[in-house]
Amino acid sequence: MTKHTIRKISAILCGVLLCAGTAQAGIYMRQKDLVAEQKKQMTCREEDYRVSLGNNGTEKEICRALINDATKVAVVFQGTGGPEKVKIRIYQSGEQSDEIVKVETLPLGDAAAVSIDRDAFDEFYITAEVTEGMGGNATFRVSWT
Repeated sequence: MTKHTIRKISAILCGVLLCAGTAQAGIYMRQKDLVAEQKKQMTCREEDYRVSLGNNGTEKEICRALINDATKVAVVFQGTGGPEKVKIRIYQSGEQSDEIVKVETLPLGDAAAVSIDRDAFDEFYITAEVTEGMGGNATFRVSWT
């Protein structure tokens, strides 16, 4: 083989190795982004709940979930097919007792948030009751982090 042929082969092999290294780095970055997204999803949950609320004064549970590593819970009164204002109650629940941690009346579009005690309680739950307007369907977005 001549020097010229050896240089061509070397250049081709270097190019192949460079492309392989770049592809591997891209795979690593995608995996790193995927892991970060999975961690975010594990630490921040967000779900929409559509419930049918009765007339004024009837408290109804919206959702119930395990606290796990959560320290904050938020609820947004998003949409409605009836009520104009609702009273939200956020509870912490454990083996021995339930405890109300937040009571707030929300007009459509407003939110309530509260810190929760993950050491003393196992789960939280949220209830709503109509305070203004007529009963009907209501949508709530609940998130906990």
